[in-house]
Amino acid sequence: MGLRRLGELAVARGIEIDLVVVGGAAMVLGFGARAATKDVDVVIRAPAAAIVRQLAAELAEELGWPADWLNDAAKGFVGQPSPGPLLL
Repeated sequence: MGLRRLGELAVARGIEIDLVVVGGAAMVLGFGARAATKDVDVVIRAPAAAIVRQLAAELAEELGWPADWLNDAAKGFVGQPSPGPLLL
């Protein structure tokens, strides 16, 4: 729900977001490993991270979610992402 709504907010502003989802959220989306995850670990590929963080903050306020629901700290642990299946 969060990533889909994040995309809707971006489209409304004429922005295209390119994220690589990693960690527990990737397991939920790709494999249905569990029902949910507390945050979504991502690598922001485009546009600038500040823009994506602003959209994520707007979404957090809209839904009453924690401000850090979208976590881009994973970038420090991920090398160059390789092509893979498009999950969402």
